[in-house]
Amino acid sequence: MAFGNDSNTIALLTLDNDIVDDALGGSLTWTNNNGVTFDNTIKKFGYSGVFNGSNQYLDASDTTSYSAFTVDCWARFDTVGGGQQFITANRAGSGSRYGWEILKHTDDTVFFVMETDEGSVAINSSSTVSANTWYHFAGVWDGSTARFFFDGTQEGGDSSRGGSAFQPSANQQIGRETGGNYFDGRIDEFRISNVARWTSNFTPPTEPYTSPSEFDFTVRPFSSAVSSLSAFTIRPNSVAASSLSAFTLRPKSVAESSLSAFTIRPESLAFTTFSAVTFRPQGYGPKRYNVYIYDTADGSLVDSTTVNHPTVSADFTTPADGTYRADIWPEYMWEGKYPQSSIIFTISGGVLQPLLPNAPYNLSATLGSAGRVTVKWIYNSNNQSVAPSQFNVYKGTTGSPLAVDYGTAIGTVAYSTDGEYSFTTGTLSEIPTIFGVRAETAAAYEEENTVTVTVTPDATAPEDIPFQFGWEQ
Repeated sequence: MAFGNDSNTIALLTLDNDIVDDALGGSLTWTNNNGVTFDNTIKKFGYSGVFNGSNQYLDASDTTSYSAFTVDCWARFDTVGGGQQFITANRAGSGSRYGWEILKHTDDTVFFVMETDEGSVAINSSSTVSANTWYHFAGVWDGSTARFFFDGTQEGGDSSRGGSAFQPSANQQIGRETGGNYFDGRIDEFRISNVARWTSNFTPPTEPYTSPSEFDFTVRPFSSAVSSLSAFTIRPNSVAASSLSAFTLRPKSVAESSLSAFTIRPESLAFTTFSAVTFRPQGYGPKRYNVYIYDTADGSLVDSTTVNHPTVSADFTTPADGTYRADIWPEYMWEGKYPQSSIIFTISGGVLQPLLPNAPYNLSATLGSAGRVTVKWIYNSNNQSVAPSQFNVYKGTTGSPLAVDYGTAIGTVAYSTDGEYSFTTGTLSEIPTIFGVRAETAAAYEEENTVTVTVTPDATAPEDIPFQFGWEQ
């Protein structure tokens, strides 16, 4: 795991379709000048920032006093040769020039330049860059020695340079130096730290920078959804925890706003509530949400949109009367889109109708002793409906079919979770009897798909032996 976002991180731009600074130790406010764009097809992780080489750059005011620093990023040049291209710079063009720069020179070598109150240092790589290739660059100063790393290998040797703590003499800039020399290409995982991250050769990061606090645990079990904190064990991997309040739970691909406000589900299950949750904007959390509206009658796509975190809602023009399915696909950095979450809704008279639970299915009826019948059914929300509050069980006869008025209500069973349910009647005076089970909420019920069964008595059969039944069409 590429931990590297900690209290020493002053700036961290993943450039995943935005310029939100995720740094835990600073978090600068960046400005997108002249429309830097983002692309998830040519990137190191997730998305990359795309700079046109003529006028696009990012900048931010930085009042940090640096007694040591590391500036590192991934960069990919679209063009080489020609003039200088600055990946990053924060030194003023005149007067006080405290700060640093990383730039491609005219001969396609790469320079790291830094300056304190005791003077400047320029370290030139022996390696050169080519177009359309990703490189990792890191400029490091530990307070007395400057070092430059090209793809994790130190180039140019140690350069002694002491000095007092300094504040950069210009805004932090990505994609140019003050006044010009614009970068033509792509940048990813740009980070500034107030410590020397490396003093010798290293392997460049193979994953985006994240915070250890986001991943220092394992959630068990992995195979089933849980609805309360008491139903599973949290096992921190590297950080001791004496209580749940000692850390924040941020499971992969799960929406969260607080530990008490959501259901934790394993990675393969989608969540069912969209309006009451907040999504984690960095690390493994989703960066955007792709929303699609389908007509359930023919499966056609009616409308779609994409919203970026932290927005967790999307507005659509009210479609024509009908029943629709809304699919939400959270999209995660480099992993792409995760399995969808869906909900069914109906528009009638231009008005959104109360959401319906699914219909019970696999109904069966068994005739037992003293004219009692046990009705069984299965309920599964399939992440596409609201959960019912209860099931109402009805009986009818051939003269009073359920298709008309659901017959006579003979009992209720409270809903607790998806699975099998049963209800046993009292002594019935009339056989055959048709049974129906309806899933209901306080606001609405599902009736269109309710299944009924007919119990046919066999006078010669002993009691408590199941009888054959058929579906009521």
